[in-house]
Amino acid sequence: MEIKDDCQTLKDLNKLNIDFEIDKIDETKVCGIDISSLKDYLPN
Repeated sequence: MEIKDDCQTLKDLNKLNIDFEIDKIDETKVCGIDISSLKDYLPN
């Protein structure tokens, strides 16, 4: 699912941000989404 991929991308970017001493991105907006609650809205 794309949300999981987006979450992993944010985590990877945050690792780079730390290495380059840049502020981290708030991961909770994407990584905190409960995917199971979205199943009723997704196509079969």
